[in-house]
Amino acid sequence: MIKQVSALDLVLVLDTTGSMGDEISYLQSELDSIVTRVKSQVRNVDLRVRLIVYRDEGDEYVTRSFPLSGDIAALRATLDRQDASGGGDTPEAVDRAIIAAERMQWRSGATKARRPEQVEIIRKVGSYNAGRCGNTEVAMR
Repeated sequence: MIKQVSALDLVLVLDTTGSMGDEISYLQSELDSIVTRVKSQVRNVDLRVRLIVYRDEGDEYVTRSFPLSGDIAALRATLDRQDASGGGDTPEAVDRAIIAAERMQWRSGATKARRPEQVEIIRKVGSYNAGRCGNTEVAMR
């Protein structure tokens, strides 16, 4: 059981480049079960979720941010409109997406992941120049 909290702000940062179709489909089909699992582990929590999607620099968009909201049906509809496209070149804009997440309007009393061991970023990594955050595989628990 996770420690009892009254408010939780959760941000989903999603790579929507062309190679991520299976992962996007998985999240689209599993969003409700993820929310249910969070709410079962953190009882009576006021949960708000925000979606940030990103692609490669030079694609149709670099990042898109959707509002932090407790309306899971609206989040699901927004997520269902996302598709995998673009990519294939570098650099991906994961660094810009993380910056957008950090700059969002977190509720002052809400629990949020701040320490590196609370954050996990999983994405596909090709043969990129490892000189930028956006071009390296990052996995922190």
